[in-house]
Amino acid sequence: MGLINWQRILLDTSVLIRVLDFKKNGKPANEFANSLVEFLSNTEAQVSDNKKAKRRYYISSISIAEIIDSTQPSSSEKTKLIIQALNANNVQVIDFDEDVANIFSLEFVEKLGVNYAKDILSKWGEINSKVNREILTKDLMILASGIYNDVDAYLCVDKGMYKLGREVNLEMVYVKKEFFNFNDKYFFEFYKQKCDTELKVSSSSLKEI
Repeated sequence: MGLINWQRILLDTSVLIRVLDFKKNGKPANEFANSLVEFLSNTEAQVSDNKKAKRRYYISSISIAEIIDSTQPSSSEKTKLIIQALNANNVQVIDFDEDVANIFSLEFVEKLGVNYAKDILSKWGEINSKVNREILTKDLMILASGIYNDVDAYLCVDKGMYKLGREVNLEMVYVKKEFFNFNDKYFFEFYKQKCDTELKVSSSSLKEI
């Protein structure tokens, strides 16, 4: 599925942080993520040969919680700020409820095994620490929210999240300019194969879900 067809889009914590920071501080390093999100907000998805539809953004409540700390506004206030920053009418926050938890269990725990975190970290050559296991589990919980809502693309600016999603064959999108065909007005294409190669994602190891 190409960029033009993305109608249902999940935004990872890493993308939200960059959009919020660019809106607040104008940091050049975060401009690309903001530009892509704005472009998608202002264009429609091609859902069939003769039909277009408004795009919809999905945000996990886990991402909201990750952004908030003791110095930040409350959850409801932060959610409003995030939605305002996205400049989009169709934004849905997904709670990690029983339905999403069931997806997490069925698609990840049962298919990857109860030691999924340890096994994946070992495969990537990462330290099997409690912190790394918790980060990986939270990322899978966010991905489960997207699976439950049948999203077309999972946008992130985090190598670990990208590789994790590709491990289970999801349509991950790594929001870095070197992986896109774009100009100052339009985004044409995401180079998934190039991204997989540079981030060392092995197609032979991808698992169907």
